[in-house]
Amino acid sequence: LFESKSKLNSNTHLVLHGVDYEHFRCAASGLIKVAEELKAMPRPVLGFHGLIADWVDVPLMAEIARKRPNWSIALIGKAEADLSPFSGLANVHMLGHRPYSRLPEYLKGFDVAILPFVINELTLAANPLKLREYLAAGLPVISAPLPEVLKLGDLVGTASDADGYIKLIEDLIKSRSLGPDPDRADQVKNESWDYKVGELEDCLERTLNGIA
Repeated sequence: LFESKSKLNSNTHLVLHGVDYEHFRCAASGLIKVAEELKAMPRPVLGFHGLIADWVDVPLMAEIARKRPNWSIALIGKAEADLSPFSGLANVHMLGHRPYSRLPEYLKGFDVAILPFVINELTLAANPLKLREYLAAGLPVISAPLPEVLKLGDLVGTASDADGYIKLIEDLIKSRSLGPDPDRADQVKNESWDYKVGELEDCLERTLNGIA
């Protein structure tokens, strides 16, 4: 959008979406407890929240679950995709929709957040909101290598197949870098909606000053 519109007007600015930073950062604090459903799951818990639609790579998650049966995969959200690849996999937990207000309780119980999107025209143009929610919660994140994900550099690990996800997760286990961490959360504090409003105000101020 920015590239196409800036050809029409040089005074075009890109302000990306923000994140409800304080809400999700609670997962990296001692202010809340882990959701009860996650407490008894074998570790590590690989977590995902959001709509499970056809852009979510269900077969990839199923392959991870088969190759690492002692790990747990917790999925929170409404499902519209074909879930048959999960058939017979006791370590995949479909928890269904949960209120927005309770998401930090679940993120607090994740060891690793995953963003296993398929690569297609839709996802190549996507900037997933949940990615910044995971980061604001202080979680290590492993994602498909989407263009907007790659721009975040070392903040997010990327993998293109199940073996790649497994390798990165095993590296996190070895380095004891699992679960929410306040220092990780602090790295995205400037991604809050308040900060984004400030960016918009700066753009408007510069434009108005130019007009004046």
